[in-house]
Amino acid sequence: MLVGVRQLIVINMKFKNSRGNVVVGIIIIIAIIWGLSFLFSGKEESSSYEPRYDNSSTARDQDYSDYEYEEEPQYFGDYECTDDCSGHEAGYNWAEENGIEDEGDCGGNSNSFIEGCQSYVEENY
Repeated sequence: MLVGVRQLIVINMKFKNSRGNVVVGIIIIIAIIWGLSFLFSGKEESSSYEPRYDNSSTARDQDYSDYEYEEEPQYFGDYECTDDCSGHEAGYNWAEENGIEDEGDCGGNSNSFIEGCQSYVEENY
């Protein structure tokens, strides 16, 4: 019986060694397969970021001619013009030609004409 136990211990030690070798072998095989998969996958590993630029002509050759840009308003004296200040000029000239001295005497069909007349009175009286 003593011989049988001794044989079991020897067999058990051999089995432990062979099981450890099997595990190491499996780890090595997995590492080789993993390495080969990167080698033949066609993808390159890159540790740096490379930005991509839009070199298409649509991004740099856009036509901005359809956009309306708001111009700074024009003023005639203290009054803002709605278009080209021609109504203000006409009112100012009329007040000058007619010797208008009081803003109450400024009248007309348009606000710009009246404001032009008032501007003349403010400057001169």
